[in-house]
Amino acid sequence: MDGPEGIRVVYDGVGKDTFESNLNSLGLGGYLVMYGQSSGYVPPFDLMKLQEKGSLFLTRTNGLPYMKYWPEYMENFQKWVANNSISIKIDHVYPLIDVAEAHSRMEDRNSVGRILLKP
Repeated sequence: MDGPEGIRVVYDGVGKDTFESNLNSLGLGGYLVMYGQSSGYVPPFDLMKLQEKGSLFLTRTNGLPYMKYWPEYMENFQKWVANNSISIKIDHVYPLIDVAEAHSRMEDRNSVGRILLKP
């Protein structure tokens, strides 16, 4: 739940440029899950900030240790999609000839959900 007390979790694939603002947006006991660094690595910081800002949690994920489970994950994912346990939002489907338009839509952040290219 969001509110004046802050948000519960932020998933951050950007890194350096968004780290401080994401940390500041968290509420009491909030989680910051780092999974990328497209803007660069987060510089070293004092871990006491997590306590001072409200007993926050910070983690940095790495998918490589989980790769051995990939076949099981894909099997489960396919089952979930087949029985509508999970839904996938598709923003737009473009013919392959319109790949430049699809890229522009993503780059301009004018999409919500997946953008698909159809051959």
